[in-house]
Amino acid sequence: MLHPISSRHGILAEMRAGETILTLARPALVLGAVLALGACSTAVPVVIEGKGFGAITGRANTTGGYTGELTTDTRRCRGTFTGPIGGNTAPLEISCTDGRSGVGTATLENGALARGDVLLDDGSRLTIRAAGPGFP
Repeated sequence: MLHPISSRHGILAEMRAGETILTLARPALVLGAVLALGACSTAVPVVIEGKGFGAITGRANTTGGYTGELTTDTRRCRGTFTGPIGGNTAPLEISCTDGRSGVGTATLENGALARGDVLLDDGSRLTIRAAGPGFP
């Protein structure tokens, strides 16, 4: 059975017995939470250096201050990192188009990737550092 409810603004709605306003508002609350997390994104330019790479530039996009993606401008390498909420380090996985891949650690500062170190499967290392205002 539907029961009419009204607000002081003259908006009329109907709800089934047992429903609450929270039940009806849940989709709007979920959307608001998703939009709030999306608003906490940070993108910083990075430089990646390693044997056989020279110095290549890219971007680290961090969402929520603890998870993100690393890409190079030439699409030569791609990586992901996810750490604990509020943490300052996160595991970092990278794969490159030349077949090399590896794992390491990303260091996060102020909700953005600041630097990283990755040991590739061929024994070489990649170092990642943020390059831009506020980063050495």
